[in-house]
Amino acid sequence: MHSTFFGAQRGAAAAGAAMKPPAAYVGELLPRGSSALRKAEARATYDRLVLRHRIGAYAAHTQRALRTVWYRWYDWCLDGTQHDDGQPRRPWPLDAATVVQFMYACSPPLRERKDSTRYCSAREGGPNVRAARTVLRYVSCLRMNHKAAGHAGDPLAHPDIDAARLTLCRGRRATNPKDPLLLEHLERLLARPTHLLLALRDRAMFAIGWNALLRRSEIVALRFEDLEVDDDGWGTLQIRASKTHQGGEGAVLALEPFVVQTLKEWLIAGETNHGFLFRRLERNGRPGADPVGAREVAEAFKRIARELRVKGNIAGHSARIGGTHDLVAEGESLA
Repeated sequence: MHSTFFGAQRGAAAAGAAMKPPAAYVGELLPRGSSALRKAEARATYDRLVLRHRIGAYAAHTQRALRTVWYRWYDWCLDGTQHDDGQPRRPWPLDAATVVQFMYACSPPLRERKDSTRYCSAREGGPNVRAARTVLRYVSCLRMNHKAAGHAGDPLAHPDIDAARLTLCRGRRATNPKDPLLLEHLERLLARPTHLLLALRDRAMFAIGWNALLRRSEIVALRFEDLEVDDDGWGTLQIRASKTHQGGEGAVLALEPFVVQTLKEWLIAGETNHGFLFRRLERNGRPGADPVGAREVAEAFKRIARELRVKGNIAGHSARIGGTHDLVAEGESLA
């Protein structure tokens, strides 16, 4: 028998009126002016070019990424100082040659070795230099925007794009993997008594993230109503929507008794019986109405790592990574 714990994107925009073909706006896409003016023009142009009902099929984070990359692309194209000939480029429709120039503009300059081989240095930076993975994301977003605007074909499926990708990414795609927070760390943490609200909230987020393998975006979205507890101390957690459940179908996950107890300690101390499970602390030290942000989850895990003197690259997914490591160590399959 289950009992309620302690007793208790905005949708996709509708398709608008019939739109003129995107090519009809190409002549409008070469205004001159300040960066602020170009950004305003970019926003208006994007709304005209891209079919909103197609963009609405993506997750909210993806929609924001597509729009942000468009703004950067538009600003670069129309800023003549970014180009050797001082002339702006046409942002739309996409063409491989201009995108290749954009990729090189966002990367360190090419250098030549004594044997005449060329390479892109991983150590050189600059105000416009972006990581290799970021440049690849830019290209992917431009391709998705092109498709969402109703164009057929893929102008970026071009040998020059592939050559630029290989040239700019060779030696620059070394990853900076995040380190795990493991069960042994959680046990050490819970062995230390505390009555501080911040510490209680931190360890509750760690426990539930480790047990349910939650992303930080899933942790911040949890609500009191999503949690139930069995008579035997085990808990049930409902994930309503996430990166892998964008349609809202969700998932139901089990929580171990010691994790449920850790959550109880936080909820009782924070007097939480509705709304978001993990809320920000106000200046008076009490929980407010707003949920914690994704960055606060990462900061909480870093505080835990410092307290336990755990070295490594700790981030908002470290509890999820740690739970996965522990499952693999126990012989569980992740398939």
